[in-house]
This record gives sequence, C-alpha cells and structure tokens, in this order.
Amino acid sequence: MPEVSALKVQARRAGPLDLAAFLATAIASFALRWNVAKLVWGLWLSSLLVGYALIVYGILAAAFRPLPPGAPLTGGKPDLTMALAQLPAGASFALRTVGAAFMLAFFTVHFGGFHFVHGIFLGLFFPLAPGQPGFDAVPDNAALALRSSWPLAVTTAVSMRGAFAQAGREFKPQTPYVSVIRMHFLIFVFAGASIAHLDNRWIYIVVLFFYFFPFGVLRGLWRRTT
Repeated sequence: MPEVSALKVQARRAGPLDLAAFLATAIASFALRWNVAKLVWGLWLSSLLVGYALIVYGILAAAFRPLPPGAPLTGGKPDLTMALAQLPAGASFALRTVGAAFMLAFFTVHFGGFHFVHGIFLGLFFPLAPGQPGFDAVPDNAALALRSSWPLAVTTAVSMRGAFAQAGREFKPQTPYVSVIRMHFLIFVFAGASIAHLDNRWIYIVVLFFYFFPFGVLRGLWRRTT
C-alpha cells in the first residue's frame, strides 16, 4: 500500500517539526519576555489569523479546483461540481465566484464574530491596551498583540500545515473552529483563575503547554513503541 507508507513517512517527518514549532514558541515567549496577557492575546491572534487563512484557502481551493476529465458522479447522484463542469466556462466561473464570495462573507462574519466576542472577554481579564475594556478596546488589544506576539502566529501556521494540505484536497469548515472551542475553554479557565486569585504563572503554564504542546507527537511515539 504505497499511500499508507507515504502517510507513515509524512507522520514521522511531521513530529520533529511540530516539536520544533512548540520549542520555538516557548523560547520566543521567554526571550521576548511575554507576560500572560501577551501570550493569551497571541493565542487569540493566531487563532484568528491562521484560522481565517485556512478558511479562505479552503473555500477558494474547493470553488476553483479543476475537475479531472471524465470524473464520475459521486455515488451515482447529481454532483454540484460535475453540474458546474457541464456549463460554459464563463457561467461556471461566475457561479463558482458567487458561491465562494457568499461562503467567504458568511465565515468572515461568523468566525470573526466569535473572535470579537472572545476579545471582549479577554480584555476583561488580560487587557493590553490602557483604558476601559469593552467593544472599543478589542481593536487596540489586537493591534498591540500583532506588534508583540506575531511570532506566535508564525509557529501556529507551521503546526497547522497539515490542515492547509487537507483543505487543498477537501475543505472541512469545522477544522478552524477547533481553536475557537479551545478559546471557549480557556476563557472559563481565565475566569476561574481570576476568581480564585491564582498566580499568573499557572495560567502561563496552562496556555503554553496545554494549548501549544504537540501531543500528537507523543501519541505517535506511543504507537511506534507498542
């Protein structure tokens, strides 16, 4: 099975790179003297930028992916891509463009809205910008996060390269929302830590290790040794 062997080789190569991305994140956080607020907002920034880039790439790849000549209908049923392929090139391109624009508009509002609401809550617990937290503070906090925590977005993009490769073949909208779900979880953690007056070092450990550590590497090592 050549495909299975290729996947195994890819998985073995992915492990060290994922671990290197995590180590680079940890080193950057200490070298650049990120406090918890910068780390948390860097996490928010990475989720927004990398997740949205994944959405845009996946939608455009799905909309304008060339159809192999003579490709059969999926499951013998009418297929939208096949139907578009039967249309004149200009009409097919126009419909695909409209569909992609609609999907991009929907996910821009939906995905961006989630992060905007998260930004309001993060501004309450870990503000970067001076002044009262709230709707108006989110852009200021985001701008400061972009200025100070951009390396986090780079290492996140490296760790998400497999998701981008998958999106080029088949886009799954739920993939970018995994980070949104984790953000939901972390907001509850932040709220609990604030109520319990926990030291920020504990939050730092939670964010750095439980969010960024490539546990898939450990799973791969476990499978190879058992």
